[in-house]
Amino acid sequence: MKRFAPALLVSLMVATPAHAEMSVDMFLQRFMAVQAGKDPQGSKILRGEMDRAARTFQQRVQSGAIRDVCVQNGGTLEPQQIVNYFRSLPPQQRAMTNVTNGFYGAMKKRFPCW
Repeated sequence: MKRFAPALLVSLMVATPAHAEMSVDMFLQRFMAVQAGKDPQGSKILRGEMDRAARTFQQRVQSGAIRDVCVQNGGTLEPQQIVNYFRSLPPQQRAMTNVTNGFYGAMKKRFPCW
């Protein structure tokens, strides 16, 4: 049993990502808590999630992996527009969609390629 426990621990450490991305549902719950003044650290966490999603989105656009979003020079989304898009998703989809994919969906809706 002593040999099994360290191996199990190592396998869990390798299999578990350092940062598990937040779902859109969790993001909205934390956003509402911040708005209500119940989560003083939440704002920093939410900003980190959005920054990570934006960086990932930009990397995917630059690599050519995303071709169905056409952002014009200087085109941006305001944070409230992203939150409104997240709220427009059905509850089941919010729970299954991570923030990066939600960000992509908001950008695709705002800046579609025609």
